Amino acid sequence: MKISKETLEELIDCYDDSQMDHEYFLNIETNEVAFLSSFMVRNEYDEVMEEVEEGFGEIYFRVPQTDSHEGFTDMEEFVETVASDKIKSELYDALSRNRGVFRRFKDVLAENPDIQQQYYQYKYDINKTRIIDWLRSEEILIDES
Repeated sequence: MKISKETLEELIDCYDDSQMDHEYFLNIETNEVAFLSSFMVRNEYDEVMEEVEEGFGEIYFRVPQTDSHEGFTDMEEFVETVASDKIKSELYDALSRNRGVFRRFKDVLAENPDIQQQYYQYKYDINKTRIIDWLRSEEILIDES
């Protein structure tokens, strides 16, 4: 079983989608990703769900997704990589509050475009590693050609 590099990129995006009502399933025969959401038209949802259920574990594999705990840990670990003590302090301050942590963290990043770009690259790299590990656990290879 192999997937394309393009499908790998799509899976990385799917992994980072932490909306509770979004589910993604990799079809290893077509190299496509099926999407399910409560916001879909009922007939379309039922059709996709039936197809996924029929091939689940053989053709369709549920794509893992990040959760808020993992996202928070990623932010904490990223802060350790920031060279500027001032920005590092601002990011730690954003993480130390109880409510709105993700929003405040992103606000600090938005004020520092270079750091924001570093963060997005950091998240991409770590999520790529997680997806590749998942693919390996399912014995799915990536077509490197």
